[in-house]
Amino acid sequence: MHYLTTIATTVTLLASTVLAQTPSNFTPSSSAKLDLRFGSNTTITPGQQIGINVPAQQPSVGAETALNGTYILFIVDPDAPTPTNASVSQYLHWLQPGLRFASTRNTTANAFSPYPATINASATGTVPYVRPQPPPTSPAHRYIALLYAQPSNFSVPAAFQSFSATNRTKFNVSMFAAQARLGNVVAANYFLVSNMTTTTTGAGNATSTRPGVAQSTGGAAVMQMSLAAVVVGA
Repeated sequence: MHYLTTIATTVTLLASTVLAQTPSNFTPSSSAKLDLRFGSNTTITPGQQIGINVPAQQPSVGAETALNGTYILFIVDPDAPTPTNASVSQYLHWLQPGLRFASTRNTTANAFSPYPATINASATGTVPYVRPQPPPTSPAHRYIALLYAQPSNFSVPAAFQSFSATNRTKFNVSMFAAQARLGNVVAANYFLVSNMTTTTTGAGNATSTRPGVAQSTGGAAVMQMSLAAVVVGA
Protein backbone atom coordinates (compact mmCIF):
# COMPACT_ATOMS: atom_id res chain seq x y z
CA MET A 1 0.00 0.00 0.00
CA HIS A 2 2.87 2.34 0.81
CA TYR A 3 4.38 1.84 -2.65
CA LEU A 4 1.02 2.44 -4.35
CA THR A 5 0.61 5.66 -2.39
CA THR A 6 4.13 6.74 -3.36
CA ILE A 7 3.43 6.03 -7.03
CA ALA A 8 0.10 7.88 -6.94
CA THR A 9 1.70 10.90 -5.26
CA THR A 10 4.54 10.93 -7.76
CA VAL A 11 2.13 10.71 -10.70
CA THR A 12 0.10 13.63 -9.32
CA LEU A 13 3.17 15.81 -8.81
CA LEU A 14 4.65 14.98 -12.18
CA ALA A 15 1.35 15.48 -13.98
CA SER A 16 1.24 19.02 -12.63
CA THR A 17 4.79 19.54 -13.93
CA VAL A 18 3.81 18.25 -17.35
CA LEU A 19 0.77 20.51 -17.47
CA ALA A 20 2.69 23.64 -16.49
CA GLN A 21 3.52 25.82 -19.47
CA THR A 22 5.51 28.31 -17.39
CA PRO A 23 8.63 27.84 -15.24
CA SER A 24 8.16 26.42 -11.76
CA ASN A 25 7.49 29.08 -9.14
CA PHE A 26 6.99 31.78 -11.76
CA THR A 27 3.75 33.73 -11.57
CA PRO A 28 1.48 34.23 -13.36
CA SER A 29 1.20 30.68 -14.66
CA SER A 30 -0.93 28.59 -16.98
CA SER A 31 -1.57 24.94 -17.80
CA ALA A 32 -2.74 25.73 -21.37
CA LYS A 33 -0.07 25.68 -24.07
CA LEU A 34 0.52 28.64 -26.35
CA ASP A 35 2.04 27.60 -29.67
CA LEU A 36 5.23 29.42 -30.70
CA ARG A 37 7.38 28.88 -33.76
CA PHE A 38 10.54 30.65 -34.88
CA GLY A 39 11.16 30.62 -38.59
CA SER A 40 9.76 27.68 -40.50
CA ASN A 41 10.90 24.78 -38.34
CA THR A 42 11.59 25.70 -34.70
CA THR A 43 8.38 24.97 -32.80
CA ILE A 44 8.85 25.56 -29.07
CA THR A 45 8.24 22.84 -26.51
CA PRO A 46 7.74 24.46 -23.07
CA GLY A 47 11.09 24.59 -21.29
CA GLN A 48 13.11 23.97 -24.44
CA GLN A 49 16.60 25.42 -24.60
CA ILE A 50 17.44 26.83 -27.99
CA GLY A 51 20.63 28.21 -29.46
CA ILE A 52 21.78 31.78 -29.02
CA ASN A 53 21.00 32.68 -32.64
CA VAL A 54 17.30 33.32 -32.12
CA PRO A 55 15.77 34.87 -35.26
CA ALA A 56 15.23 38.62 -35.27
CA GLN A 57 11.76 38.02 -36.73
CA GLN A 58 8.97 37.67 -34.18
CA PRO A 59 7.68 34.13 -33.64
CA SER A 60 4.46 32.83 -35.13
CA VAL A 61 1.76 32.37 -32.49
CA GLY A 62 -1.07 29.87 -32.28
CA ALA A 63 -3.52 28.18 -29.92
CA GLU A 64 -4.29 24.55 -29.20
CA THR A 65 -8.03 25.25 -28.92
CA ALA A 66 -10.37 27.72 -30.61
CA LEU A 67 -10.18 31.19 -29.05
CA ASN A 68 -12.81 33.78 -29.85
CA GLY A 69 -12.30 37.49 -29.41
CA THR A 70 -9.13 39.57 -29.17
CA TYR A 71 -6.00 38.79 -27.15
CA ILE A 72 -2.84 40.42 -25.90
CA LEU A 73 0.58 38.75 -25.78
CA PHE A 74 3.64 39.40 -23.64
CA ILE A 75 7.12 37.91 -23.81
CA VAL A 76 9.25 38.79 -20.80
CA ASP A 77 12.69 37.86 -19.49
CA PRO A 78 12.76 37.60 -15.66
CA ASP A 79 16.52 36.93 -15.62
CA ALA A 80 17.97 40.21 -16.91
CA PRO A 81 20.82 40.93 -16.91
CA THR A 82 21.67 37.56 -15.27
CA PRO A 83 19.67 35.05 -13.22
CA THR A 84 21.76 35.82 -10.12
CA ASN A 85 21.46 39.58 -10.58
CA ALA A 86 18.06 40.22 -12.13
CA SER A 87 18.25 43.93 -11.39
CA VAL A 88 16.44 45.11 -14.53
CA SER A 89 13.87 42.35 -14.79
CA GLN A 90 11.45 41.89 -16.20
CA TYR A 91 12.80 42.79 -19.60
CA LEU A 92 9.94 43.27 -22.04
CA HIS A 93 10.66 41.54 -25.35
CA TRP A 94 7.21 41.89 -26.85
CA LEU A 95 3.88 43.46 -25.99
CA GLN A 96 1.38 42.69 -28.74
CA PRO A 97 -2.28 43.64 -28.38
CA GLY A 98 -4.88 42.85 -31.03
CA LEU A 99 -4.21 39.16 -31.65
CA ARG A 100 -7.05 37.21 -33.22
CA PHE A 101 -6.99 33.46 -33.78
CA ALA A 102 -8.34 31.42 -36.66
CA SER A 103 -11.95 30.40 -36.11
CA THR A 104 -11.61 27.07 -37.92
CA ARG A 105 -9.04 24.39 -37.25
CA ASN A 106 -6.00 24.31 -39.54
CA THR A 107 -5.82 20.77 -40.93
CA THR A 108 -2.87 21.41 -43.23
CA ALA A 109 -0.19 18.75 -42.96
CA ASN A 110 2.66 19.79 -40.64
CA ALA A 111 0.82 22.92 -39.49
CA PHE A 112 2.62 24.25 -36.42
CA SER A 113 -0.65 25.15 -34.68
CA PRO A 114 -4.30 24.18 -35.15
CA TYR A 115 -5.43 27.78 -34.60
CA PRO A 116 -2.78 30.26 -35.81
CA ALA A 117 -3.01 33.91 -34.81
CA THR A 118 -3.12 36.99 -36.99
CA ILE A 119 -0.84 39.70 -35.60
CA ASN A 120 -1.64 43.39 -36.01
CA ALA A 121 1.78 45.02 -35.64
CA SER A 122 0.23 48.50 -35.66
CA ALA A 123 -2.21 47.82 -32.80
CA THR A 124 -2.32 50.56 -30.18
CA GLY A 125 0.01 49.80 -27.28
CA THR A 126 2.38 47.55 -29.21
CA VAL A 127 5.99 47.32 -28.03
CA PRO A 128 7.70 45.61 -30.98
CA TYR A 129 9.43 42.27 -30.63
CA VAL A 130 13.15 42.19 -29.98
CA ARG A 131 15.03 38.92 -30.04
CA PRO A 132 16.73 37.43 -26.96
CA GLN A 133 20.38 38.36 -26.52
CA PRO A 134 21.51 37.33 -23.02
CA PRO A 135 25.06 38.30 -22.01
CA PRO A 136 27.62 35.80 -23.34
CA THR A 137 28.75 34.73 -19.86
CA SER A 138 25.27 34.45 -18.36
CA PRO A 139 23.52 31.17 -17.62
CA ALA A 140 20.35 30.58 -19.62
CA HIS A 141 17.61 33.17 -19.46
CA ARG A 142 13.93 32.19 -19.42
CA TYR A 143 11.74 33.85 -22.02
CA ILE A 144 8.11 33.54 -21.00
CA ALA A 145 5.18 34.08 -23.35
CA LEU A 146 1.84 34.88 -21.72
CA LEU A 147 -1.49 35.30 -23.52
CA TYR A 148 -4.45 37.16 -22.01
CA ALA A 149 -7.91 38.01 -23.27
CA GLN A 150 -8.01 41.68 -24.28
CA PRO A 151 -10.98 43.66 -22.94
CA SER A 152 -13.03 45.63 -25.45
CA ASN A 153 -12.13 48.86 -23.62
CA PHE A 154 -8.43 47.99 -23.33
CA SER A 155 -5.87 50.74 -22.93
CA VAL A 156 -2.31 50.64 -21.69
CA PRO A 157 -2.28 51.53 -17.98
CA ALA A 158 -0.77 54.92 -17.20
CA ALA A 159 2.14 53.40 -15.29
CA PHE A 160 3.20 51.45 -18.40
CA GLN A 161 2.79 54.01 -21.15
CA SER A 162 6.50 54.83 -21.15
CA PHE A 163 7.48 51.34 -22.32
CA SER A 164 8.63 51.30 -25.91
CA ALA A 165 11.20 49.90 -28.32
CA THR A 166 13.84 51.87 -26.43
CA ASN A 167 12.50 51.42 -22.89
CA ARG A 168 11.98 47.79 -21.90
CA THR A 169 13.52 47.24 -18.46
CA LYS A 170 11.77 46.72 -15.11
CA PHE A 171 8.47 45.66 -16.63
CA ASN A 172 5.95 43.85 -14.42
CA VAL A 173 3.49 41.70 -16.32
CA SER A 174 1.38 40.84 -13.25
CA MET A 175 0.93 44.51 -12.38
CA PHE A 176 0.12 45.38 -16.00
CA ALA A 177 -2.49 42.62 -16.13
CA ALA A 178 -4.06 43.74 -12.87
CA GLN A 179 -4.23 47.43 -13.82
CA ALA A 180 -5.56 46.65 -17.31
CA ARG A 181 -8.06 44.14 -15.88
CA LEU A 182 -6.91 41.35 -18.14
CA GLY A 183 -7.97 38.49 -15.88
CA ASN A 184 -6.12 35.19 -15.79
CA VAL A 185 -3.53 33.93 -18.25
CA VAL A 186 -5.23 32.09 -21.12
CA ALA A 187 -2.18 30.20 -22.41
CA ALA A 188 1.59 30.29 -22.05
CA ASN A 189 4.92 28.89 -23.18
CA TYR A 190 8.57 29.49 -22.41
CA PHE A 191 12.02 28.74 -23.72
CA LEU A 192 15.61 29.24 -22.60
CA VAL A 193 18.49 30.91 -24.41
CA SER A 194 22.19 30.97 -23.52
CA ASN A 195 25.68 30.50 -24.86
CA MET A 196 26.18 28.17 -21.90
CA THR A 197 24.68 24.75 -21.07
CA THR A 198 23.07 26.00 -17.86
CA THR A 199 19.39 26.57 -17.17
CA THR A 200 17.79 28.64 -14.45
CA THR A 201 15.35 27.60 -11.77
CA GLY A 202 13.31 29.43 -9.19
CA ALA A 203 10.92 32.35 -9.11
CA GLY A 204 10.85 35.53 -11.17
CA ASN A 205 14.27 36.68 -9.98
CA ALA A 206 16.16 33.39 -10.12
CA THR A 207 19.10 32.81 -7.78
CA SER A 208 20.10 29.25 -8.63
CA THR A 209 21.24 27.28 -11.63
CA ARG A 210 21.35 23.63 -12.61
CA PRO A 211 23.26 21.74 -15.28
CA GLY A 212 21.38 21.88 -18.58
CA VAL A 213 21.36 20.22 -21.95
CA ALA A 214 21.43 21.66 -25.42
CA GLN A 215 17.71 21.12 -25.84
CA SER A 216 14.95 20.02 -23.50
CA THR A 217 12.33 17.53 -24.60
CA GLY A 218 9.75 18.90 -22.19
CA GLY A 219 7.91 17.62 -19.13
CA ALA A 220 6.61 14.37 -20.65
CA ALA A 221 10.09 12.86 -20.79
CA VAL A 222 10.67 13.81 -17.15
CA MET A 223 7.45 12.08 -16.20
CA GLN A 224 8.41 8.88 -17.99
CA MET A 225 11.84 8.69 -16.36
CA SER A 226 10.53 9.45 -12.89
CA LEU A 227 7.75 6.88 -13.12
CA ALA A 228 10.21 4.24 -14.25
CA ALA A 229 12.40 4.99 -11.23
CA VAL A 230 9.46 4.62 -8.84
CA VAL A 231 8.37 1.31 -10.33
CA VAL A 232 11.89 -0.12 -10.21
CA GLY A 233 12.30 1.07 -6.65
CA ALA A 234 9.04 -0.70 -5.64
